[in-house]
Amino acid sequence: LQSCLLRFASIIFNSKLTRAAEDRHLIPPSQNGFRPHYRTNNNIFILRTLIEQARAEKKTLYVAFVDISNAFAAMNQASLWLKLARAGLTGKYFD
Repeated sequence: LQSCLLRFASIIFNSKLTRAAEDRHLIPPSQNGFRPHYRTNNNIFILRTLIEQARAEKKTLYVAFVDISNAFAAMNQASLWLKLARAGLTGKYFD
């Protein structure tokens, strides 16, 4: 039962945080994974278009894929809360 309540609280917190970040335009349009009304296959289309454009113009295109799957385990949580506060994401849902 405790894990169900924690999961429910996490969903509510994520919803509030996402809505606040969207309202403040803190998330750029390029960050479209797991967002409503966005599709991740847009990134594939954009990449393919850039590749085709570079080929047509005979230019070199540099692309990097960065794996950040373990980035958040080492994150300083105090710094994260400070950055959220500086972005105006404070109040009863965030404290």
